[in-house]
Amino acid sequence: SNSCSTYIAPLTRVNVVNAGKIISLTPTTVCQGNAVFLQASSSAGGTTTYSWYKGASTSVIGTSSSFAPSASDIGTFNYSCKIISSVNGCSANLTNVIPVTINSVPSVSITKQPLANCNVLLQANPLGGAYFWHDGSKGSNYATSFNGNYSVSVTKNGCTASASLSMEGVIFNSNIFLEGYYNVGSGLMDNQGLGGCLFLSGVTDSTNYADTLFISLMDNSTLAEVDRKAGILQTNGDISVAFCPGILSGKSYYIKVNHRNSIEVWSAATVLIDSVTTYNFSNDLTHAFGSNMKKVKSFPNVWAFYCGDINQDSTVDALDFLALDPSIQNGDYGYITGDLDGNGVADAIDFLFLDTNIQGAISAVIPTP
Repeated sequence: SNSCSTYIAPLTRVNVVNAGKIISLTPTTVCQGNAVFLQASSSAGGTTTYSWYKGASTSVIGTSSSFAPSASDIGTFNYSCKIISSVNGCSANLTNVIPVTINSVPSVSITKQPLANCNVLLQANPLGGAYFWHDGSKGSNYATSFNGNYSVSVTKNGCTASASLSMEGVIFNSNIFLEGYYNVGSGLMDNQGLGGCLFLSGVTDSTNYADTLFISLMDNSTLAEVDRKAGILQTNGDISVAFCPGILSGKSYYIKVNHRNSIEVWSAATVLIDSVTTYNFSNDLTHAFGSNMKKVKSFPNVWAFYCGDINQDSTVDALDFLALDPSIQNGDYGYITGDLDGNGVADAIDFLFLDTNIQGAISAVIPTP
């Protein structure tokens, strides 16, 4: 018979280490301000506690099963969790590590730099990104010579932000009267209440529009034209134009004004340009270079631009008569250059204005470089 007996070992309790892990419920690379959510899970029963850690730090930064890293922490950081089960206090070492990257949102701005010929170079900041302007342009620079609204989106490290810039050039205001258009009784250029020339000529529906003027900024040394803008002259003499964005405050220019059948007039001296600049010609003879205007009213004094330069050669002479005479003979009407009094018709009244200024040898007086 077998002399061996069976030995039964006593039971020994073995604590099984809690197996836990963390996963990400969202992308782990995001832009500043966007949330990342991490979730811890455990294979053990009972009550489970969680301790979240950032990098090698021993400071607990979260104690629930889910955790959202600070959305303002810029950079890449490793997150892990220690999970403890109430069943025999079993715990795991720190779980798997999940790196979370939060990229900064670019601080976007647009700066402007004046260029030649009234252009402006817009620079999108910061550099080193991908750019998308309002019109689809994709360079970091944008050249323009027009007033208006400009915007750009910049993407860097996967994050996008935008900036906008409203460019309004220097505003120039003036008060100007035209000799033939002026009504002494009303103090307006309104054809005795019938409306301005542009209205009577069928160009506009507004009775307050007298005509179109061109106002130019002229370089104070070379006298070259820097910018030229058209504006609507109101029947009360007011006119306002916005020069191009390349015109900056703090520089002085001559002001030159042109009208389709009047003598060209320059400002008496250079004018310091501000963001809003006002220079009136009508209230002072000496505001015109060479005092080259005609007095059309007294008490108060009102000064107006000489009419009659129909061919725009800077003088009123027989050549202008040759241009006017056929219009009078033909009974021309509408928006015509021979209409010196702004009533929409070429007639004998226009000839009277022209003849007076021919006899007076009226011509433009302009500065010399």
